[in-house]
Amino acid sequence: MNPLRSFLLNRLTRRNLETHRLLIESLYSIAPPASVASAAAEEKRRYSSGRTTFRSSELLQKIYPLGDPNDANLVSVIDSWANIGNKVRPWEIQHVIRDLRKRRSFKQALEVSEWMSNKKIGSLCPSHHALQLDLIGRGLSCRQVHNPFTEDERAGLRFHSFDMCLHTNTNQHEKVPLIFSEMKKNKVSSDNFSYRICMNSYGVRSDIEMAERILEEMEKQPHVVIDWNTYSTMAGIYIKAGLSDRAISTLKKMEERMEWNNGLAYGHLISHFANLGDKSEMQRIWELQKSNCKRITNKDYKVMLAGLVKLREIEGAELLFNEWESFGNHFDCRVPNILLNEYRKMGLLEKAEAMLNKMEGNGKTPLSSGWGILACGHAQEEEMRKAFECMRKALALYVSGAGWQPDSEVVSRIVGWLGEQGKAEELDMFLGLLSKAVNLDREMYHAMIKVNIRDGKDVDWVLRGMKAAKIEIDGETEEILRVKETDQTSSCGIRADDSQQILN
Repeated sequence: MNPLRSFLLNRLTRRNLETHRLLIESLYSIAPPASVASAAAEEKRRYSSGRTTFRSSELLQKIYPLGDPNDANLVSVIDSWANIGNKVRPWEIQHVIRDLRKRRSFKQALEVSEWMSNKKIGSLCPSHHALQLDLIGRGLSCRQVHNPFTEDERAGLRFHSFDMCLHTNTNQHEKVPLIFSEMKKNKVSSDNFSYRICMNSYGVRSDIEMAERILEEMEKQPHVVIDWNTYSTMAGIYIKAGLSDRAISTLKKMEERMEWNNGLAYGHLISHFANLGDKSEMQRIWELQKSNCKRITNKDYKVMLAGLVKLREIEGAELLFNEWESFGNHFDCRVPNILLNEYRKMGLLEKAEAMLNKMEGNGKTPLSSGWGILACGHAQEEEMRKAFECMRKALALYVSGAGWQPDSEVVSRIVGWLGEQGKAEELDMFLGLLSKAVNLDREMYHAMIKVNIRDGKDVDWVLRGMKAAKIEIDGETEEILRVKETDQTSSCGIRADDSQQILN
């Protein structure tokens, strides 16, 4: 079996086993043995003494000395750590959540889990959703002191909520209302989370009437605490359907429900008003956020900048970008990339290049994606020499797994141009950089044959490379090799019919 395929299958199997283990634990919770109570003091002591695993992280070194987790505001510590520009890695948060769950500090575990979901830390896999549903199902929501569910109801809620999440994540939205109806039939009380999943399933399918019915039903339930996120979901459904008046009315309710210092909620409002084309409301919310929140993060600037760009308010976006540069936040190239992309779309490539050069001059190295954006722009303008130079810079900065991959269409055009007009040294250098990001294909080998034939160089090493890469010779390869029959390429020392001999 292919080693990569084997690795992915093993990884998937481990994740599925973990998900099922959590789900089974959630559905069939077993009362803790008597020894758990006597071990609780030891667990708390170990928490404060720091005798635990994964101590290599500075964040964990700040968390574990806090003492009894039930007495510590862990979310505040983690949030403060992130807001000053430190990187929060998904495995750190997952470790804290599982450690709290093991110590039966379920309320704190749910708080940290919800923070991770709201901040979109990492890619939330099924096991994380199962763990969060387990914590929610125990009736320990951060916003509810009283738990309205019995143990049997909690088990039913966990099962059905997990099922709805599964169908949502696999784009089987039409099945979600069926599960929701089954919950009612089985007299399983719904919570905010399950209502919102069902409402969203109708919104995805543009069934506005049913989405409104779900929201109206939620508002009538005494045990359901409707938060700002629910109204944000409904507003998004209205905006997608072009129902601006209903969306604005719902956003007013959202603003009334949100905490005054919740940066994530402000971001949702700004995005919604951007989609509505309302710059004045965007600016009002932005000023409120800057006034009420202790710190404006890079993510907050990205949301506002994206909104201004969406409205083609380039001058306002440039002013905001200059403000971000002077604000002193940790440098994040994804912020300027928003403006770079808009410059590319508008054909303002000189401005884009000036921005990248300015960042480099200030000692801030752009990501590969920045030069990649500019390469796309030059390729669109048929400026292939400039596209080549920008893509070369992008590939020189390439880091595997960092999120950026070279645009395949732009790469294909650059390789084709090099094959027809470039130098062999340029093509060799470019493909050497490119090989760090993608596997070389037939088109790239053909370009190498063309440029070496044109420069009067031997091509048998290229054909041997094709053989090693298991790329068979075809009619196009043979047609390229026939060029050697002219006087220009007689020094290549290889005939078209020799290619088969080399590949055999």
